[in-house]
Amino acid sequence: MSTETPSPRHTYFVDAQVQSALLIRASIYGLSLTFYFAITLICTQWMDQPDRSFFDSLTGSIEDVTYWLPGFLLLVPVAAHDLLKMTNQFAGPITRLRREMKLLIENKSERPLNFREDDYWVELTTSYNQIRGELLQLLRQLHDMTVEQDDAKLPPSLLDNDDLEDTVRLASPPIPDAELPVAEVTAV
Repeated sequence: MSTETPSPRHTYFVDAQVQSALLIRASIYGLSLTFYFAITLICTQWMDQPDRSFFDSLTGSIEDVTYWLPGFLLLVPVAAHDLLKMTNQFAGPITRLRREMKLLIENKSERPLNFREDDYWVELTTSYNQIRGELLQLLRQLHDMTVEQDDAKLPPSLLDNDDLEDTVRLASPPIPDAELPVAEVTAV
């Protein structure tokens, strides 16, 4: 079994739906914050010099904005790029987990799941790989039992199996009540 770490991500939108929603939300916050600072700046100018007209205060505020707006506009793409890289650290692993689960359901899982070292939720790989291993072992046991009984083959996909409950019941038969160990009680 290969346990190699996946190569670095080169795709920014791994899960476009989730990452786009986060970028839109961050943009709304950024625009709201900018609007708040602009209103605060205008009001501060106006209250600082009450003898000026509102239009003069607005003009003075626009002059002040010209100093910080270019820096703000340069930081927006940097922040968006950083947000995308950060969201890849959780969207990428979940996308990979969904893909591997689909392969496992289709009986096409060839290797254990691995995440990149800097990804979030790396501990999911341990749980998933344990479940994967146990399921593959049960499927092998079921296949062996089926081959022994009537030389039938395991269905190519778990999705195609209409009798999934029967499959699970055959893989781990229940223990009848009569076979359960009974604790001996001794009188004191």
